[in-house]
Amino acid sequence: MVTRHLRRPPKARPGAGPEVVALVFLTGLQLTFAVLLLALSLLLMPRYGLTGVGVAWLAIACALALSPAATAPRWLTTDHHRWR
Repeated sequence: MVTRHLRRPPKARPGAGPEVVALVFLTGLQLTFAVLLLALSLLLMPRYGLTGVGVAWLAIACALALSPAATAPRWLTTDHHRWR
């Protein structure tokens, strides 16, 4: 009786294409948002309560919204055939 190897061969790893770079960038933004929100909330919550947390969230959201805008020329390109 011949036994077969049932596992598939591993697929080749794709390189760090633009999707991977964008995913890493956006994950970094979310982690930064979380850390800054926790820190600023701890500073503002004792004095201002829930309103302080809301102000912290709004300030950090506005500040981090500028990050993709500052790097827009890098990832917002009209050269679509470059990625293929």
